[in-house]
Amino acid sequence: MVTTQRTKELCQTVRLKSTQVFIVAGTCLVTLLVTLVCIGLMTRYEVQNEVANVADVDYWKDKVAPSQKIWYDRGIEELNEALRSPSGPIYPKNPDCGHLANATDNVLSVLRQAQLVGLRTGFVTTQRITGATAAALGNTNSNYECDERMPLGSSKSGCLDIARQLISGQTGRSLNVIIGGGRQMLNSVVPKTRSDPVDELLCESSDGRNLLKEWRSHKLRQSKISPIKFELVQRTDELESLNASNFDFLLGVMANGDLSGNAKAPSLKLMVERSLQVLKKQDQGYLLIVEQFIQSGMDKRKQLLLLNETLVDLHTDQDTLTLVLMTNAIYPKPILDVSEETETISHLSDSFNEPEFQIQQRLHQMPSESLLFARGPKSSIFHGVRKESFLAHAVSHVLSRSIAIP
Repeated sequence: MVTTQRTKELCQTVRLKSTQVFIVAGTCLVTLLVTLVCIGLMTRYEVQNEVANVADVDYWKDKVAPSQKIWYDRGIEELNEALRSPSGPIYPKNPDCGHLANATDNVLSVLRQAQLVGLRTGFVTTQRITGATAAALGNTNSNYECDERMPLGSSKSGCLDIARQLISGQTGRSLNVIIGGGRQMLNSVVPKTRSDPVDELLCESSDGRNLLKEWRSHKLRQSKISPIKFELVQRTDELESLNASNFDFLLGVMANGDLSGNAKAPSLKLMVERSLQVLKKQDQGYLLIVEQFIQSGMDKRKQLLLLNETLVDLHTDQDTLTLVLMTNAIYPKPILDVSEETETISHLSDSFNEPEFQIQQRLHQMPSESLLFARGPKSSIFHGVRKESFLAHAVSHVLSRSIAIP
């Protein structure tokens, strides 16, 4: 009987302590829930009402040294002023590539400017026609030469790679001449030979495209509206045998990658000659931009001699302005005080009238923005040491005075 009574008292004690534990635990849980609800309501209020006074936030009131406080306070003032702008803060989002692709003509390259004043235009390169130079001249807005390396999200949002913009964009379609490499960016299936392999270091299209066929199809539709003649060539023998004077448009894709990767690629001289045959029409001016890339392992003196030979054999008339811009393509070179200047020299032959090792040294040490050789009408405005931005303004000025004769 005594044992039963003690057991009953012990159970009551344990029950009492358990009840206290549950009361304490319940109080903590309710407190936690109330705290979370308050934080949620405060966050929602700040988001919905766009709390703009960041000075009210304790985070900005950290204790700092007096010498630093002035910068804290000034930064807060400027941020508050920016947040109070009428349109409100616009926070970063993914770029609208579809919109950008339709607005590329808002920024005009020299090629587009020439087209708008009625000049015929062309671009020739010993690299690929989807490279950095072509991307800028063609008014493209992508960092990717083809679809292979473009992020999936960019493709879904309407982004176009450089190759597709060049073929379908207004500037690229209006080019009378495009010659260079880059077939593997334009077509997903390309011929692979020992002399012209696929360059695995460059982009390779994989979406099943055939932009060369699309270029022909567009020109065919265009010819039904207004009579034009066009041709697509992909081999040196085709370019050699072409009577280019009979054509209004010429697309030459002479290698899968850069022309240096094709042992049977045409010479710069041949590409320039055929380009001029297409561009030269009676009573109509033209702008031809030629890019010759000299790799580090090449004989610089030999390449400069070939360039000079190409220019000498052009037999340009007195109405033609010829500019040759030579750069070492080493960016940046801050140790040079003249790294933002362009020096103009009268004769191209002056640059290689010395031994090879001296040419190599001079090319490496000269300003990145290079040497400019000018010949022909208005060439005098290009003389002297100038900022590199001067060249774009000077070329635009010449183009504005070169309106085609009706």
